[in-house]
Amino acid sequence: MNIYIYMLLLVIILAPILKGTIKGNKFYIVLISMMLFGVCALRGVRVGADLGRYETHFEVCLNLDFQGVFGVYQWDCIGFYELIKLFQIFFGDNFHGFLFMLAIIEGLVFAYVLYKHSVNPYMSIMLYMALGYYAFIYSGLKQALATAVVMLAFDFLIRKKYIFFLIITCIAGLIHTPAFIFMGAILIMHRKINWKTIMMYLIATGVMFVFSEEIAVFLSSAYDSVVSLEGIGGVGGKLLMMLLFVIAGYVLRIPNGENKTYLCLFNFMIVAAILQILAAYGNVFERLSDYYFIFSMLYIPLVFEKTERRRGSVHGMVIYDKNIYILSNTVLMVFSLVYFYVTISATYGLLPYVFN
Repeated sequence: MNIYIYMLLLVIILAPILKGTIKGNKFYIVLISMMLFGVCALRGVRVGADLGRYETHFEVCLNLDFQGVFGVYQWDCIGFYELIKLFQIFFGDNFHGFLFMLAIIEGLVFAYVLYKHSVNPYMSIMLYMALGYYAFIYSGLKQALATAVVMLAFDFLIRKKYIFFLIITCIAGLIHTPAFIFMGAILIMHRKINWKTIMMYLIATGVMFVFSEEIAVFLSSAYDSVVSLEGIGGVGGKLLMMLLFVIAGYVLRIPNGENKTYLCLFNFMIVAAILQILAAYGNVFERLSDYYFIFSMLYIPLVFEKTERRRGSVHGMVIYDKNIYILSNTVLMVFSLVYFYVTISATYGLLPYVFN
């Protein structure tokens, strides 16, 4: 087995030992975050498919000042390249040091958000790994950093500090342009799931289907080198997974507003599914939906959370049951082991893993 599978097994083995109390959950989150992002931070500079390209950008920035960096990259993810320049001023031309810094930042944010907002850290970590987000941080440096910033923005959003939310989201957008899509979170977070909201989402879905090609053409101007509208295929299994998450959430825990965070995350899952329609035109558009779907790691644990107010759904179903909870954890464990192994094996550049 490779190091990634060993880490996933440790996530599973340590969960029943450490989690369950506030102190236990905190220690579990810190320990697992140190392991996951420590391994990422200490990797060799060739562990990750796109690191060669990022190293080239690193070398370009080395010979420029801040104004020169802007002259080369203009507004295309300028925040990320200016961050490279800032790092070089303080730490020199150590590319591995830059990778180390990114992994530490992302790990700190990940641990903070889980501690503050996850009702089941074990389930959140398993989803983060199984859905491919952990593997992605090894290669997609811009999006991984922007995602960490978006997670911080979410924290401000939930705490109703909307000015800070907008500022932090703008920073994420400067690091990775598609992150600006998360600005819409402020408009949907309080949307109650009634007929008016359902009709709004149905209309948005219809518009996305009918005008998807025109929308893709408009958005692809920022990705001329990687986006092609030829050979359009299906939207893949990820959209089906998103829809299953939405259906499971509605059946098992009606988003009726009794938990504001859950209502917000339920809306995120719907928006992610709508945006995922564009993935038929290239996986570059999948990045848009990922800025919402990343929060499935907080959403799914809330679906199965045990609370005193959870009595039954409008369909007469029991919305919390111990057997359902045990079954869901078993399914999650099997799914994570299989899907994570497939993701690691299929992701170019992650194997063999070597330390720097």
